Amino acid sequence: MEDSCYYCKGSKDKANQFACKACIKSKNIGSVLMSGYINTNSGVQYVEFSKHQQSDAEALLKTLSETLVVSDLHGVWNLFDINETPPVKNVVVVSFVGKLSNTRIDAQEDIEIRVKDGTIKAGFCVFERKDPPCLVPGSKAWFVKQLKLASSAFFIDDSTDHVESVATLNIPSILIKDRTHLEKTLSSVVF
Repeated sequence: MEDSCYYCKGSKDKANQFACKACIKSKNIGSVLMSGYINTNSGVQYVEFSKHQQSDAEALLKTLSETLVVSDLHGVWNLFDINETPPVKNVVVVSFVGKLSNTRIDAQEDIEIRVKDGTIKAGFCVFERKDPPCLVPGSKAWFVKQLKLASSAFFIDDSTDHVESVATLNIPSILIKDRTHLEKTLSSVVF
């Protein structure tokens, strides 16, 4: 990760953040609810919603076609190499990351590539996490609740708290342990 601000290329105040104080303030990054990439008729589009745009974010998520698998990115979907074609394509990825973290930029870049190559149909970063059940806007469970899900849809993650929170929505939720477990889980998908 670069030592300069992601936006203005000036000096960052903290090495583990991707932006300088001025850009954080001017771009209102602290109030971001979710951000990500979707595949539209006009190509791959980046979207970002503030907490004040919650209803717009929810409306956008409801426009996505029916989803079969909702997956965490880190430690789950990225077990598939970026150049690899996973066995399931009807996938939306959601990643919890820090709003100001370098991991956010890495996740967004990974998601953009996967949406462009068609291995996922959309991918988003969310920024809220609390003890389960965590259903607050900006959490993974809130995100999953907004999607149109296939009758056989399920959620996969490598974090117990996210799995427990999504399970409270009566959506099958599976804790993934490793790549072998992920492949076995996906091979059982009913198409």
